[in-house]
Amino acid sequence: MKKADPNAVVDAFRSRVNASLADWRAIDAAVTAQASSADRLRLRRRAASDSFLALVIAWESFLSSWVVASVNRAPEAAAQRLTERLTAHATETLNVPEAVLSKSLLATSHLSLDTVRGILDSRGYNTTVNDHAALVKLSGRWLSGPYKVAADGITAYEFSPALIGRLLRNALAHESDAALQEVNRRARGAGVKAPFRVSRARDLDVRSWRAYLFQVPAGETRHRVELFHQEYDDLAASLRT
Repeated sequence: MKKADPNAVVDAFRSRVNASLADWRAIDAAVTAQASSADRLRLRRRAASDSFLALVIAWESFLSSWVVASVNRAPEAAAQRLTERLTAHATETLNVPEAVLSKSLLATSHLSLDTVRGILDSRGYNTTVNDHAALVKLSGRWLSGPYKVAADGITAYEFSPALIGRLLRNALAHESDAALQEVNRRARGAGVKAPFRVSRARDLDVRSWRAYLFQVPAGETRHRVELFHQEYDDLAASLRT
């Protein structure tokens, strides 16, 4: 049975990132050339915010698809975890003596794509990786071979733009006090890459966060929305085996 190709998932996402960045640059150039001076900055910030939101949504979809494809391609760790869970249920809940259980309660070591999706994403909401700790946990439970090596090779520092990206997406999408407080708190962390760290003492509101995406950070030559594109592309590239 043909298995999924995690590298193809990576390549497709990276192409999507490149297309998204090209679209933003084209829109920004058009706004700069055609908008009135009174509207120009507001519209450029709005375009940067829209591009960022689309990027983060694409990343979350990509990472879920990559995890599913990786487990489908190398199911050893998943099969072992499922066997352990089935054994625990049989012995602890059903009171079946462990001596009468088969060494493997799984009928096959191959897990189809649909099976993997059903296990990892039973509600169809995508497999969510909220932060680096969640990535480490997921890798330890489900990934095997080169895919586990690739995921484990990503440090918390390298993952920090994805963390801030997710929290900022939540803040811009919901505009809730809790979401804004969370992204403000986490973006001040010492473990966040410098171009994405917030240093000002006063919390940023929704309008300020949109301005944040359009800013060119100190020591950089590109807008922060461009840097987010680059970081997501780099993270995806690091998962290619």
